[in-house]
Amino acid sequence: DDDDDEEEEEDDMPEVDDEELEKQAKREKAIQKAVKFLLTDKCSDGFPLSELVQKLEMVNVKGFAPEKLGYKSVEKFVRGQPENVLRYRRKEQMVLPPRK
Repeated sequence: DDDDDEEEEEDDMPEVDDEELEKQAKREKAIQKAVKFLLTDKCSDGFPLSELVQKLEMVNVKGFAPEKLGYKSVEKFVRGQPENVLRYRRKEQMVLPPRK
C-alpha cells in the first residue's frame, strides 16, 4: 500500500482552534518559566539542546513535547524563545541563560 508515506510530506502543523492555541500558549509559558529557572539556577553555563528534555525533568517537567506547544521540533521551540527566557547558539546547539 503506497498511501502510507504521504503523511511524512505534510510539513505544516495541523490547524488548531483558538482553545488549543490558548492551551499551547499556557503550556509554553510554563515551560519558559521552567527553562529560565533551569538556566539561572541549575545550569548557569547552559547545556546542549539535546539535553533539554532531561534538564526539564530535573525540575519536574515530564514528557516535554514541542508539538504540544505548536512547534515542530525542540530546536524550533528554542529558536522561538525570547532572549529574556534563553539564548540559543545554533552553531554549537547550546541553550544558554538569558542576558542579565
